[in-house]
Amino acid sequence: MNSPNRFLFLVKGRSLSNNQNKNMTNKIKGLTIWEKKNDNYSGYLKVSIKDDDNLEMLGLDMGGMVGEFWGGEDYEYWLTIDKEHKDTILLWLIKERFDNDIKFKEWLDSKNIPSEFGNWIWH
Repeated sequence: MNSPNRFLFLVKGRSLSNNQNKNMTNKIKGLTIWEKKNDNYSGYLKVSIKDDDNLEMLGLDMGGMVGEFWGGEDYEYWLTIDKEHKDTILLWLIKERFDNDIKFKEWLDSKNIPSEFGNWIWH
């Protein structure tokens, strides 16, 4: 039970445990946020880390509805964030999404993102 790859801790009477070697995910470079398609519209919104390590959010809208609104068949848009600001974005997103470490750890586990919990108590 005391192996370096396993931990166990108690929170409000429940036990949470994790095995670091369980379902480790590959590092990803992009995600699709949403994708929609119907008779009058097709589009998506994606986020990715580009080859230059900048963060990019890219969207594409296509179809008749796009033509009615924009006057063209396709509308492509993107937002680029310099790699120097990715850590700032990460920290703000964690702060705004999680109010404690347990919820953050549960989220990491649900995405199969490896993490290691540690603690120390002063006596």
